[in-house]
Amino acid sequence: MADKPVSRFIFWFLSLAYGAFLAAMYFGEYLPEKYWWIPNLVLISPLWVLLIPLILLLVMGFRVNSIKGVYFHSFVIILFVYFLMDFRIPLKTPERLYGDTLTLRVITVNMEGIPGKAFYGYADRMDANVILFQEFYDDVAKGIIAQHFLESGWEFISNNGLALATKFPVIDTDFHEHYLIGARVATDGGDLMIYGVHLETPREGVESLIHRGIIGRYDMQGTTDVQLYESATASTLIPRSKNIIVAGDFNLPANNPIYRKYWGHLQNAFLVMGKGFGHSKFTRWYGVRIDHILTDPAWTVLKAEPGPQLGGDHRPMFAMVQKRITPGAAARAAGEGQPGDSFQLPPGEDVFINENFEDTDTRLAVATDMHRAIVFKPDHGRCYQLESGRLTIRNASIKLPPEPFTAYPKLRFTYQMLPDQPMILRARTQLGEWVCLGATTGALCEHPRIPAMRTLSNDGQWHQLQIDVIGEIQSLLSANKSIKELELVIPPHDGNLNKLWLDDVLIYR
Repeated sequence: MADKPVSRFIFWFLSLAYGAFLAAMYFGEYLPEKYWWIPNLVLISPLWVLLIPLILLLVMGFRVNSIKGVYFHSFVIILFVYFLMDFRIPLKTPERLYGDTLTLRVITVNMEGIPGKAFYGYADRMDANVILFQEFYDDVAKGIIAQHFLESGWEFISNNGLALATKFPVIDTDFHEHYLIGARVATDGGDLMIYGVHLETPREGVESLIHRGIIGRYDMQGTTDVQLYESATASTLIPRSKNIIVAGDFNLPANNPIYRKYWGHLQNAFLVMGKGFGHSKFTRWYGVRIDHILTDPAWTVLKAEPGPQLGGDHRPMFAMVQKRITPGAAARAAGEGQPGDSFQLPPGEDVFINENFEDTDTRLAVATDMHRAIVFKPDHGRCYQLESGRLTIRNASIKLPPEPFTAYPKLRFTYQMLPDQPMILRARTQLGEWVCLGATTGALCEHPRIPAMRTLSNDGQWHQLQIDVIGEIQSLLSANKSIKELELVIPPHDGNLNKLWLDDVLIYR
């Protein structure tokens, strides 16, 4: 018993000393910069090793019968996992924006060791519209990947091992040495600045410490100085303005003092909506999250997650972000003209909004008897697209959900199709009869037509259509009060290429 006070003193001395060390690592930016190599080393190392002393101290607290010590270390372990190991738990659900919005699906990927075909499949599944590549040195592989995206209608630029691919038109480009690539692109919400980075790795400094012992600290400090320089230079070259996306392999975890000083002013998508540790780089012993997708604070993060293992030691990082844009900007950018300018949005209680319209195909369906001829995908944040190859189309359509029309009988949407392409808007009544609501000139609609039949334009421009679906059907069938189906359909015809874009769907009363 006489030894217990001594044991408790040793226990609390070790506990407080180790706690102070961990706090110094987390608040490393308050240390003089010449010592930043220490937290830089610790935070890039296998942090689970630092959990072992905490667990041993927790056990020691039981042994010396210190309940306060047990509580203290239990609390410290929780703080350690959340703050130092950066385990994320989203504290709020993403709030989707309605009206005119711009949605980006961004992927950043270090391509070392990743086959091109494996990445194509992942990018297609995520329906990305912005991709940043690092470790892109293999000329043969780079050429094949560049050709794949260019043939798919993307813009593609590369320089010094970095590359950028986007579905948005590129207006201007910017390169700086081997660690920064940038592009200004045109979007429905105005110009967007996209930057890809690949900053210095601390690997040489870490390996020097392993092989040379304490003498290797000079190499680690030198590596840290290079990381400081590149982050300082790159962050200075990137303007602090709205409509900014920065993504890439930073070789820095988000709690690194270098990251906090030079990149902390930007919103980290994974820190906002990520779940778990989100490791993007793996060794044989541990993982770390050093690949990030950053935005200016005006963006709403809807999703952020690491991708699957594709073959290299990095996993891609994905984020879906959205922001509100100036009303009517999307239509004007697409060349829609003036049809929707006079439309007044009904009060909120009079509007049914299809929540998943631009992000999933669960509410809208595609019907076709030639699946191989049709490509149907939501172009996230912009519009739905129905496209066929150079084959005969026998019946392909975009179906809208019929359920809301009983309480919300009116429909408004914008659309675009290729010149001279046929299209029909039709509905199936509660009795199962098809009724034609609109069609392009010359399109054969074999069903009964409403008296005020709408004419759909197929001149390659954006147009807007408004229609009281239930009211117009009642002008033909007075007893009808609901519908079973509503669809825009490409009727049977031989066409070289067929495309339909659908956007800004509003179901209201």
